[in-house]
Amino acid sequence: MDLDNNTTKKTSQNKSKFLHLLLCIKFLFALPITSCVSEAKKTDLKKNKETSSLQKNDSIKINFIFHTKANAGFNVTDKYHFAYYEGFKNSFDKKDTIQRAVYSPHDKQILYFGNFEKLDGKYVLKKRGFLVSKENPVVNVFYKDRTIQKQNNSKIIDLTNFYDAYAKAVVKKENTTLEIKQKIDATYNALKQKYANNATLSEVNDLFYYSKLSAIQPLEASIESYLLNLKAPISSVLFNTLLVNYVKGNINRFKYNKLTEEYFPEKYIENISIGVFNLLRYEDYKGDKDYVLATNWLKTTDMYKNDSLYIKKEIEPLDNELFISKLKKLSVYTKENDTYSFSEILNKYPNNYYLIDFWATWCAPCIKGVKLMNTMKLPENISIISVSIDKKKDIQKWIQKTNDLNQRSTFWIDVNETKTNDFVKLIEMESIPRYILIDKDGNLIDQAFYHPNEPQFLSKLQDIKNYKYW
Repeated sequence: MDLDNNTTKKTSQNKSKFLHLLLCIKFLFALPITSCVSEAKKTDLKKNKETSSLQKNDSIKINFIFHTKANAGFNVTDKYHFAYYEGFKNSFDKKDTIQRAVYSPHDKQILYFGNFEKLDGKYVLKKRGFLVSKENPVVNVFYKDRTIQKQNNSKIIDLTNFYDAYAKAVVKKENTTLEIKQKIDATYNALKQKYANNATLSEVNDLFYYSKLSAIQPLEASIESYLLNLKAPISSVLFNTLLVNYVKGNINRFKYNKLTEEYFPEKYIENISIGVFNLLRYEDYKGDKDYVLATNWLKTTDMYKNDSLYIKKEIEPLDNELFISKLKKLSVYTKENDTYSFSEILNKYPNNYYLIDFWATWCAPCIKGVKLMNTMKLPENISIISVSIDKKKDIQKWIQKTNDLNQRSTFWIDVNETKTNDFVKLIEMESIPRYILIDKDGNLIDQAFYHPNEPQFLSKLQDIKNYKYW
C-alpha cells in the first residue's frame, strides 16, 4: 500500500515571489501606471526589509562529492513544504565536488533521496533522508554505488533507519487498515523507546508516524492534536503528505467561519492554509467545485494576502487558449518605432521556449534581474523577450537603459492601448518584474515564473523540457 500517494506530482513548488512586496506599481487600467504603496504599506515594507535582513541565512550549503561521472540530487522543500528536485551533476569521469547553496527557509528540513536497489532478485525503492538544520547549514554527502551517503564528519543526521522501519510496517499491500495501523503503532512505540532521550529523533519519529497514519486514518483525533500543538514543523515530503491528507479528510468538515486565530493557534491556521493550498494545487483538484468554500477561505488568510499572485496561479491557472489569443495580438514597438504583433516577434526570433520579462526603467528590482540574467549561462533553447511598460513620454529613457543593459530582443508596449490593456488585465500584472514562460506556440508554461535571484530560476530553465512534471 502506497502511503505517499499525495506527495508531489510536480517538483516545484514554491516558488516564493517575495519581491512583489518590494515592487510598487499598480495598474489602474485606462489610467497611467502609478505607485500603489500607501503609507501603511510602506510601514509593512519597512518591517519586511528589516525581517529579510535577519533571514539572509535562509539557505544550506551542499557539498556533493562524486567518485565518478554521474548525476543525482535531493527532493528539497519550498516555504510551503512542497517538494522540488535539486540536482547535482559531475560531467567528468573522476572524483569531483559540486557545491551549491540551496534555499531553505525552515529551521529543520529533510533532504529526501530515493533509488531502486536489488533485493532478493527484485528492484525495490530504497528511501533515504538527511535531517539538516540552520544550526548546521553545511551538508557534506558523497554519491557512490548509486546511492547517497553522508560523510563521517558531517553533522547531518541520516534517517535511513526511520524510512526502513516504517516501510516494513506497510510492506504488504494485502494488509488491512487495522493491520497497518497496528504495525505503525508498534514501529512508533519501539522507536519512541529507543530515542526517549533524544528530543530531535523523537520529533522525527512523531513526524513519520503521523504522516503514515494520515494516509490511512486522516480523521484520527491524535493527528489533529499533533497539529494543534506543533510549534515548528520539520519541513519535508512527509510533512506535506500529512497536511494534505489531513486537509483532504476534513475539507468538507471544517467550520471555515471559525477557522481563525480567534479559535485556533496561529501556527495551526498557517499549517492548514498550507495544506489547503497544496491540496488545491494538485491537478486533480484545481478549480474543483466541491472545494469552493476551502478556496474562498484560503483567500482570506494572511498567507494568501502575502503571496496572492503565486498562490492564485497555482490553484486557478489562466485559460491557455484565451492567453494565446491575447498575447499574439499584443502590439509591441521597437527602438526604431516599428510595430509588430507578438506573433510576429515569435516568428522573428524562433526558439523552443521564451521567457517574457516585463520591466521598466524606474524599477530597481527589474534592472537587478536583467543584470543577474546577463551573468547566467541560460539554456540555448530559451530566448528572453524584454518588454518595457514605461510611460510613452519616457521612451527615450527606455531606449537608453535597454542599450545600457545590453538587452537583445527588447520592445515597448503602451499599456493604454485597448488590446494591451486587455492582456494586462488578463494576466493580472499588478507588479513588476513579472516573468512569463511560454513555448514556441505561445502556450503558457508558467504565468508568474521565478525571479532571477531565486534558486529555482536557473535550475527550472535548465530542466524546461520536463516542465509538465514541475
